[in-house]
Amino acid sequence: MIEREGLIQSTVEDVDKILEGTPSEIEHNRAIEATIAIQGEFEALIDSAARRQDSALILAERYAASKQQRKPAKEIVEAEYVELEAPAQPVLAPPLAPSDEATDDVGTQNSGQPQQ
Repeated sequence: MIEREGLIQSTVEDVDKILEGTPSEIEHNRAIEATIAIQGEFEALIDSAARRQDSALILAERYAASKQQRKPAKEIVEAEYVELEAPAQPVLAPPLAPSDEATDDVGTQNSGQPQQ
């Protein structure tokens, strides 16, 4: 216990010596240099936070604009409608490939022969 008490007393004396000593000009310059470096880092962090905030505001504005554009579409979906009856005979789609019979002049035009 006596050792700890002596250690505490010596520590207090060491701190008092540090506080009594006046720092040199070089120490002041080092402290200013460190402060400038820290402030530069803070400015970079603040700029980054401002860019993130601006980006978030732009996204929020886009979301609000798109939400207002979707309102009329929602009204159209909820509109009244009448179901139509199915036709008596199914409607046939046009053929995908041409038939063997030449019904138009495309074949003769592409063959290089004059048209009749």
